[in-house]
Amino acid sequence: MAKRTPKQKAIKVPSLFKKQYTKKSLDKKIYKKIFIEDDKKFLKGFISQTGKKGKKEIPLYSIPNDLTVTAKDQKRLVLIAKSIKKQKGRFKLLPLFAVIIFLLAAGTAITLTKNFICRKIITSSCESIFEAKCDIEYLNLKFLSSSFTMKNFEVADKNNPMKDLFSIENLNIDFSFPQLLRAHFVAEDLTVLGIETGKERKYSGDLTAQRLAKIEKKKAKKAAKEAKKAQSTPVMESLKEKIAATTNEEITALFNQYNPKTIIDNCYSNLQTPAVSQEVKEAVEKINKEWKETPQTISAKVESTRTSVNDAVNYDFSAIKNNPVKIQEAIETINKAITEVNSLKEETTKVVDNFKTSTDQVSSLSQQITDAIKHDKNLASEEISKITSFKLSDTKNIISGYFNKLGYSLLGKYYPYAYKAINKLLEIKNSSYQTPKKTKKAKTKAVAGSRQSGRDVYFKGDTTPRFWIKKAQGSGKGITISASNISTDQDALGKPAQADFIMNRAGIDHKAKVVVDCRSNSNEALISADYSCSSLPLLIPSSYFGDGNGVPSFDTKGNLSFNASVYGTEGFTLNGNGNFSDLKITTNPFEPEYASKIYSSVLSKINQMTLGVTGGYTEKDGLILQISSDADKKFASAFSSEMNAQLDQVKKSVESELTAKINEYSKGALGEISSFEDIKNKINDSKNSLNNLSEQLEAKKKEAAKMLTDSASSKLDEAKTKAGEAAASKLKGLFGN
Repeated sequence: MAKRTPKQKAIKVPSLFKKQYTKKSLDKKIYKKIFIEDDKKFLKGFISQTGKKGKKEIPLYSIPNDLTVTAKDQKRLVLIAKSIKKQKGRFKLLPLFAVIIFLLAAGTAITLTKNFICRKIITSSCESIFEAKCDIEYLNLKFLSSSFTMKNFEVADKNNPMKDLFSIENLNIDFSFPQLLRAHFVAEDLTVLGIETGKERKYSGDLTAQRLAKIEKKKAKKAAKEAKKAQSTPVMESLKEKIAATTNEEITALFNQYNPKTIIDNCYSNLQTPAVSQEVKEAVEKINKEWKETPQTISAKVESTRTSVNDAVNYDFSAIKNNPVKIQEAIETINKAITEVNSLKEETTKVVDNFKTSTDQVSSLSQQITDAIKHDKNLASEEISKITSFKLSDTKNIISGYFNKLGYSLLGKYYPYAYKAINKLLEIKNSSYQTPKKTKKAKTKAVAGSRQSGRDVYFKGDTTPRFWIKKAQGSGKGITISASNISTDQDALGKPAQADFIMNRAGIDHKAKVVVDCRSNSNEALISADYSCSSLPLLIPSSYFGDGNGVPSFDTKGNLSFNASVYGTEGFTLNGNGNFSDLKITTNPFEPEYASKIYSSVLSKINQMTLGVTGGYTEKDGLILQISSDADKKFASAFSSEMNAQLDQVKKSVESELTAKINEYSKGALGEISSFEDIKNKINDSKNSLNNLSEQLEAKKKEAAKMLTDSASSKLDEAKTKAGEAAASKLKGLFGN
């Protein structure tokens, strides 16, 4: 036995290696269970022949008990033995049989009940939604052939129980069974044939009173909850203000006669601009004198500092990247420059802080002159509108104003439902089924004698959405529907969902296109929808617009075209237009009689009309709904011919004189405010220049610090390499090759 050194001792052989193995069993039970080549070579260096077996004297192998080894190698052998012991058989027969029996039982149960469960879910859901009977003649779900078929699917119309709201002759879905086993529903194709509306039923589609009561109670509770959520949104808050501000003014007020001279005299005596403008001019002029020299002073200091630190800003580190001492000196130079810039920044900040008081004063004064001008222009507009009747002021949008109010009312009624749908889509957009959670890598302390690192194996993540209908198409009597990429995870697809709809009913063509984009990184609208129709009959009674004299009713046919984009619960846009023919506008008689006759006569002459709709909501602008109509111009033109045409010239002279006076009085104050804004901009420019200079220096400092770290790291790696070569040489001397 070899003589032991002070650091060596007789090896304590792991029990796995005490056993003696034939060459064949050694390969099977030991070497084949070691997957790291370095570990296998390491172990072979300790195993040798330690005996013989049988008459044939078959060699037996193990680690000799009297073998000497270092403590580090002993720990490595123990780890290898533990790794081998952890490897067990691939499966156990008894649990395997139990699993097979369970799967067979579960498969049988699912096969016998799957169609019943599907039918129950579909009919119950449809009856809850449409509050009428839902019938399915045939339904079959086949897992092995990966298909779902439904025939003669009918949903009754709750308002007409002897007719169907809609019916489908055949619905077929081809889905992926392997994906279903992974809890994913992926359908290659969804086909709907024989779509029909208004089909006659053989029996009533009414639900039982008990069933209907349960549905209504559940829906009322849910609707109240959703409405409560929607009511607190900024859209609804803004909508309440718009509806409250929309009032029905008496149409008879438009016929009042005014004395033009009295209106002009009242305007002159109530103008606010002259007095306010003089006060503002004097106050701002005094402030401008106080700060007049400040921008030039600050700018000079900034340029001086820029020149002083120019070398630090433009420092080139390429020549000293391997010299830590030079890099440290450069960092000190940059720090001095940063200190100099920061000192001027503090000085400038004090100036800006002091200047803020003057800014607030000028802002307040500017608001005063703005309010005065606004007041005077509003006053002039109000007085002019009394002369010009329908051509200006509140009378110029008399027709479209009614539709504006109708639009706000419809938004208030249906927005809670839209809010619910939008929230559902936002949940899909904000969820990420495929993105794994980030976890911090645990720090492990190196242990002497640990196993050598092997190869890391990574498995590809699941990138298939949990719900995905690749293509869907449907057709029926005058109906064509197509859709694609209907999914709960559009990030995995990289494409939005899209649907197209075409229908012709009673000679009316309807076309719609909807794109739903729930991709988390998309800047496109959450929902984009386009709709158009032709020759659509419309009957809008006066009750839709509220009470009041002169409220009209409309009977017409229209060609409509609209598009809407929804960006979430807090923003949307709406645009569209309509062309109406065979138009009949009527009103009920009101007092005074002459006014009613003139008004009705003018409306009866309008037999065509166009409407333009622009609306939306943003946090900045709030809720906007603007409906314009050429009927307003037609009405104003026709009505003016019935009124005093000579007032037009008076209106022009009054408007011109009042506008000239307001501009003359406000000119001086606005000029001084403009001068102050110029001072403020110059000070802010100097401040921004300093900030930019500071950022450049900080960037240079970071660059130098990184270079210093890299240089130190390089030298440390070099030292480690040399130390490793020395250690290897020493081991070679101890153990040989």
